[in-house]
Amino acid sequence: MSTITDQRTRLTERSSRRQVVTVPWWQRDMVLAAAVFVLAVAVFANSYVNDHVYDDIGIIATNTRLDWPWDLKALFATDYWGEKLTNSKLYRPLTVLTLAVDCALFGKDPPRGIHANNILTNAVIAVLVYALIRRLWQRRDLAFVTAALYAIHPVHTEVVANGAGRSELYMVLTLLAALHLHLTYARRRFERDEKTSR
Repeated sequence: MSTITDQRTRLTERSSRRQVVTVPWWQRDMVLAAAVFVLAVAVFANSYVNDHVYDDIGIIATNTRLDWPWDLKALFATDYWGEKLTNSKLYRPLTVLTLAVDCALFGKDPPRGIHANNILTNAVIAVLVYALIRRLWQRRDLAFVTAALYAIHPVHTEVVANGAGRSELYMVLTLLAALHLHLTYARRRFERDEKTSR
């Protein structure tokens, strides 16, 4: 009797050694999200060394209100270009505040901090695109391809490479974050309603 039990034990041990170790779903998602992040950073890394160009000159380089980010009145009482709020249609105080903080921390010239912020913000957006597609369609391959296409698409060049493009980046960032929060709320509400209806 003990020999049969010993044989079963040995067979069980052998079969357990042969089992393939599977990686949990969230770890696979983390690896793919990290790959999307690295891809987005790599694509725009060359813009890190750029100088001020185009709108950056007026909005950042020659704008004296960015020299002191704690002067909130100057930041919130002027338009995007640093002019008085009369007929301007470009009022973006949070973007100007983040530019002022970058200038205070890293300096205006060269604008390395501003470019690094834009590059990293774009990479976070690409990860949020991955998470959104993964959440909506439950397909890892579709989410990765979509986020990778977002990360490398040349239409983002002007927005990421120029400091003045930050307002568009932050708009997309807050939009995707709000969408994720809404989906989380809707799922929890649905689950709660399901429990109460039983």
